[in-house]
Amino acid sequence: MTTDNLINLIAAILVGGGTLALAFTAWKSIRQTRKLQKTEHKHRLLNEIIEWGLEVSRVTSVSGFTRYAEVEDIQKQRLIIVSDLLGKFTSLETRGKYIKQIALKLENSLGNVVEEVIINIKERNKLLVESMGMSRSGPPLDELLKITEILNVNGEALDGLSDEGKKIFDLGKNFKALGESANKVVEEATKIKTRDVG
Repeated sequence: MTTDNLINLIAAILVGGGTLALAFTAWKSIRQTRKLQKTEHKHRLLNEIIEWGLEVSRVTSVSGFTRYAEVEDIQKQRLIIVSDLLGKFTSLETRGKYIKQIALKLENSLGNVVEEVIINIKERNKLLVESMGMSRSGPPLDELLKITEILNVNGEALDGLSDEGKKIFDLGKNFKALGESANKVVEEATKIKTRDVG
């Protein structure tokens, strides 16, 4: 073997080794990029779930519909508010079905919590429709105070309440459950997101 052949052989080995090292580095880089893309995709989906949960919380925490204050007839005002809420909750329920599919793909526990919110939204819509038939003035003030007290202590003593009072109680109870379940969605999705980061 001549010196030229030896140099060519060494050069070929170095080029081959360099090519293998480059190929390994490229493979490792592609693998890392795919892993990052997968994590980013999961985080985008979790952000969408969190956004939906916060949106449900915002709708449930609406206090006072001042934009309807110019409607003097209380019954008309109530019908407008209920119709507005029904539209919002129906939209949230529809989007919730999509969110549930995403959540179940990510983690079963998250899908279960989303399902709980959807059930509470359906119940809310049913109660809102029922509340449309209430009298102009609703239940008397002392009954409303009793309802508030029962809700604040997580009581179930509905003795002595009128049918309208029971409807108001059910609305309040559902309002509370819906807010809590929406918060659970946000907490669960955030837990998953932070677990992935750590």
